Amino acid sequence: MGQIMKAFQQDLKNGMTLEDALIKHNLSFKQAVERSPMQKTNKKRQKDNVRKNMSRYIQLQGKSYHVRKTIDGKTVSFGTFATLEDAIKVRDYLIEHGWNIVKMRQACKEYGIKQSGWKHD
Repeated sequence: MGQIMKAFQQDLKNGMTLEDALIKHNLSFKQAVERSPMQKTNKKRQKDNVRKNMSRYIQLQGKSYHVRKTIDGKTVSFGTFATLEDAIKVRDYLIEHGWNIVKMRQACKEYGIKQSGWKHD
């Protein structure tokens, strides 16, 4: 399908109307959009953004997930968790309620999360 898309794009660059190019290359509008290089770039960008947002303030070290944030030029740790899901819950709670250790403990209590290497009261 790569050759068809190249020819389709070249026809558009040469001034052919979209409708005429679609007919000439036997493409639907949906097919042309789904196969466009821009669509592939946008999908990759969306995946990268999801990954970036999932890991924001979270770092994997060994088998544990660490929630950390730089505050006043210092990196502050807000806990170590066994699963990414737990780390995300705590991180999201801290974003919503404020970045301090008391809020981290409240999040753990509220969600029933145990930190790796940390004993609950």
